[in-house]
Amino acid sequence: MRVVICGQLIDGTGKGTVSGAKVFIGDDGRISRVETAGGEVPTGSEVIDLSKYTVIPGLVDSHDHLCIDTGDEHAQAQESDQYHIAKGLRNARRMVQGGITTLRDVGEKHYNDVVLREALNSGDFPGPRVISCGEFMCRTGGHAWYFGVEVNGPDDVRRAVRQQLKNGAQFIKVMISGGIGTKGSDPTGQELSDEEIQVLIAEAHRAGRRVAAHIHGGPGARVAIEAGLDTLEHGIYLTREELALMAERGTHLVVTHGFIDAALSLPDVPEHFVTKSRVAKEHYQQRIQWAHELGVKVAAGGDGVHGHPVLELQALARGGFTPLEALRAMTMGGAELLDMQADIGSLEAGKFADLVAVEGDPVKELTAIDNIRFVMRQGVEQFPYFRG
Repeated sequence: MRVVICGQLIDGTGKGTVSGAKVFIGDDGRISRVETAGGEVPTGSEVIDLSKYTVIPGLVDSHDHLCIDTGDEHAQAQESDQYHIAKGLRNARRMVQGGITTLRDVGEKHYNDVVLREALNSGDFPGPRVISCGEFMCRTGGHAWYFGVEVNGPDDVRRAVRQQLKNGAQFIKVMISGGIGTKGSDPTGQELSDEEIQVLIAEAHRAGRRVAAHIHGGPGARVAIEAGLDTLEHGIYLTREELALMAERGTHLVVTHGFIDAALSLPDVPEHFVTKSRVAKEHYQQRIQWAHELGVKVAAGGDGVHGHPVLELQALARGGFTPLEALRAMTMGGAELLDMQADIGSLEAGKFADLVAVEGDPVKELTAIDNIRFVMRQGVEQFPYFRG
């Protein structure tokens, strides 16, 4: 038995901040109970003293690519698989240092995410647990074609979905609109036909898999939502009516605001990427605000900005989310998106002991999330030297 002594606790259930709580962790890496007042420490227990800090649930990054950094995506696609695996392990370490204990990887070339998933989920390397989709799908010459599987026509779409499942995909990812990172691609252009979109979603659902779709906006958004799309990634140019439809249908929106600021501030970002990011920045905050007002289910992810969840939290806050609501989007919001709410997303009995200690109170100031002092995933300390 291990016992975590919390200075303050935000358990992720919406209760707010509690002082002096204790989290009891069994040998199976799950929480046996949480005591918010009193609670004796059993004789012989290992005590983890985090009484100087605020303890929160491990964060869920719902949209990132372990092997892709913000910048020249076409150039990165030419890198070797061996280098991508090394880069992925580096970025996994950065993510868990940033408090991320669960990651949904939304596509790598040559199934490198499946390889990384097996390595990281085994516990042999520091990093978040990974849920991955293999190679994403796009039309021939479509957004990020240099990373994905190019498809043409309904039969080819069915074949590609089945191939992803055969090779270990836990969900299906598809590029429905154009993108910001691809030269010459229109972020609001529909890149798959209506029939291709409908067939892809139906085939994935028939196999019991969810579908995540890259959609900035445009006519493909409504087609996908009406066809039963599970998660819509980005959503920079969605209309209020489309967001209302998402709220009605229960479609998740995954916000990825941080990559825009990164593209506008980092060196060596291609000019087309910078230009489209500058325009996108003018629209995104309004969509986040509408999503909040309409009650859309929201999660968030770094999308190439690895291990800096404060960027997404701050974007949500600017869109009207309270700090607790923003934190929920990156804890229970991500857990629900993954259908893992029985295991992660909050600090409750029976769930994995995924917890993070930060200096300060993120409910009062979200930038406290940058002050990570301790990270545990499934009862295992990822960085013991954070303690103290």
